[in-house]
Amino acid sequence: MVTGRIVGMKHAIGFGSTTLKPTADMMFTLKFHSRAAWNASGFRNERLDQLCAEACAESDTNKRRELYGEMQRLVHDSSGACIGVFASYLDAHTSNLKGFQPVLLGNLMGFNLADSIWLDQ
Repeated sequence: MVTGRIVGMKHAIGFGSTTLKPTADMMFTLKFHSRAAWNASGFRNERLDQLCAEACAESDTNKRRELYGEMQRLVHDSSGACIGVFASYLDAHTSNLKGFQPVLLGNLMGFNLADSIWLDQ
């Protein structure tokens, strides 16, 4: 039983969310690796740690897909994390909006939209 981890990493159960990550490797490494600082469910699995290293180094797309598939099964079957939804974001803008550049780490330019845009009259 995992205790004291999820809500602010202080309570046994809770709800949270995370911003999008551009790669599966980044998500597994940041959220489910045994040494991950943001491993909110407290999941520890030597096989997943090994798969993280293998998948990151694997250049064959099909083999890497298999490795990530096994990692997903481990998280699903053993981690204590419940992933209820995968959000999909779409940024849209008008032609007179200037300075806009998509950022893969989150919608609205990685949540920095207001720092970088202007309207061209």
